[in-house]
Amino acid sequence: MRNPSIDDPDLSWNTLADSEVTLTSSTSELIARKQIGEEEKVFSPDKIHHWKGTVTLANYHSDRQYRIVVKEYERFASNQQPLRSTGLQNMFGTTADEVRRLVYADTIALENLLS
Repeated sequence: MRNPSIDDPDLSWNTLADSEVTLTSSTSELIARKQIGEEEKVFSPDKIHHWKGTVTLANYHSDRQYRIVVKEYERFASNQQPLRSTGLQNMFGTTADEVRRLVYADTIALENLLS
């Protein structure tokens, strides 16, 4: 939720406590087809991952601005800055921990989506 008392368009956002996000995912194949003369060529399929869901805003006020922040993380094993212990051993015989790195972030304005 945007705090109207702060003028900066990037720093004026607050996390809306007690809001709920429910996501489901699915994977589908994208198959490229091309007509070459009388023959149709089918290229190897690519997998496309889809997300859809609902957002329930707690303490919604129609006179405020809202946005959703989307973040995608890469998870990998490391010996530094553990996110959580995996219990797996790395090639050196020590326990590896799982860490994550932000690989994508974006915001989606909800101005025209709320009724």
